[in-house]
Amino acid sequence: MTSPANLARATAVHFEAKKTGFGQAQDGWSLTLRIQHDDVPAAVRDAKKGTRYVVALVEIGDDELPVVGKKSRAQMAGILCNDPAFHAFLAGGRCPPRLLGVTIDTNTAAMAVREICEVESRADLDRDEFAAEQWDALYTEFRRSQPVPDEHLPARIG
Repeated sequence: MTSPANLARATAVHFEAKKTGFGQAQDGWSLTLRIQHDDVPAAVRDAKKGTRYVVALVEIGDDELPVVGKKSRAQMAGILCNDPAFHAFLAGGRCPPRLLGVTIDTNTAAMAVREICEVESRADLDRDEFAAEQWDALYTEFRRSQPVPDEHLPARIG
């Protein structure tokens, strides 16, 4: 049986839009989006006025990656160090040399992050500019290595 979430994913239309207006209307709120003419999906273009949609919006930056600012680098490192996909990424050659060949689990992933970012604690990722740059590069490399974006992780930190 197909779940409502899977059905929504299968029938979703995707396009980039720019917010051009927002205001209160008589029966709710009005959001106005501008879509480049080449990006307008036929399903949206051809829909009758009044067609209802479920909408999910993700802000993107100039680098085309989603902008997410709710979690700190240290929090994201903690989340990823528990993620088997991140363990596989590290084991696939991104680990520091001394950890190559070692089974990557939550603890060794945390050790790898600290070593790669040259910090004593993942909390330093939020305090040290060099460490933050190292983490951002590692995080971006991991996200881009994934065949399908992992739904519980943002593609980029704020």
